Amino acid sequence: MDHTPAPVYNRLRVSLLNFSFYHAFAFAVPYFTLYLSRILVFEDGRTANHLVGLFMLLFNGLVLLSTPIAGYVSDRFRIGKWVLTGCAAGVAVGAVLIAVPGFLAPLPLELTLAVALPGVALAGFCLHPIVPLIDSQTLQYLHHARGQASDYGRIRMLGSVGFILSTLLIAVILTRTGQVAWTFALFAAGFLGVAAVAGTGVSVKPEPVRIPWKHLKRNRRFQRFLLFAFLASLGMNSAFLFTSYFLEDVGTGFMIMGLTFAVSIAPEVPVMFNSGAIIRRIGAARMILLGVAAQVVKLTLFVVFASSATTWIFAVISVFHGIGFGLLYTGCVNFVDDASHPNMRATYQNLFRLLWVAAVAAGGPISGAVIEIWNTTALMGTYAALLAVTGAYFVFFVMGDRD
Repeated sequence: MDHTPAPVYNRLRVSLLNFSFYHAFAFAVPYFTLYLSRILVFEDGRTANHLVGLFMLLFNGLVLLSTPIAGYVSDRFRIGKWVLTGCAAGVAVGAVLIAVPGFLAPLPLELTLAVALPGVALAGFCLHPIVPLIDSQTLQYLHHARGQASDYGRIRMLGSVGFILSTLLIAVILTRTGQVAWTFALFAAGFLGVAAVAGTGVSVKPEPVRIPWKHLKRNRRFQRFLLFAFLASLGMNSAFLFTSYFLEDVGTGFMIMGLTFAVSIAPEVPVMFNSGAIIRRIGAARMILLGVAAQVVKLTLFVVFASSATTWIFAVISVFHGIGFGLLYTGCVNFVDDASHPNMRATYQNLFRLLWVAAVAAGGPISGAVIEIWNTTALMGTYAALLAVTGAYFVFFVMGDRD
């Protein structure tokens, strides 16, 4: 077991991890489905929408395997910082493989699959353990320094700042080059930067303790919350991942896309910065509910304006995404922290993250099927309806239940 507490409780290091991870993340993930639609193409020029969905399923579904393995290896062999470093480096290698078909296109679909599929598997396997490790590290710092975690958002907001910078930079690059493969080339470079930060001494493994599993078994409210987290993530994150696909269908250019993604993240910064005050005033549960409502408004307006010739309107509408995500995700992290046993904070965050990302995995094939049958506008409407139902579930089965 690592007995050196200084790296664990170092604010600068957890801040750099949050910034560098989301800075790298934003180069490619918002454009992932659009990029796949460009390289997964049949000989007659049609996009293989079902393969786009399956690639997203593979990329996100590996969370169920990689996150538990990474946690076990970190604790068992006392090499937490090297697990994080290795994961970031693995993402970079996978991203290079994903980018290659884009730079060499057009390629036969079989050859594209032979190169990109291993890259998607490697990047997906290595990516997902990083977030719960960073979140656990941030929460450990806050509990050590302040005795509670309501100000989590003030550190997490640095990730949003990094995200905004990347979306603006990639928008300029895509506008000038028209080459979407640059998203994954920069994704690879960004994660090499994450690996460099992680390798400087950041220790992110939680303190090993005996896990009181009976606490989880008795915590019915948290169990119901996990279902909510799955459904909320399915609606919000799947819609977000297919936003570039939607924006291309409604006729926006790369500059409007980049502006839309930047605007969609910008409101996260003030929301997360003030999250502690918001939680203390209205509580994490109401914060979560307001976040869901903002997402429903955004997706509904996407559908309403899908036929509009004024494509810049989508950048304005995306303000609701940043507000909604900032409220929803920050509220969820604090809700989980409040619900957890003192010796199980990392375990609870990992369970939350597993359901959160598993929903994104499920959203891949679901979204591909909806687009295949209808179109991307119908997809946005479908997820708006799902989120509305999910909000009602939260009110009746989670928010009002006190065990």
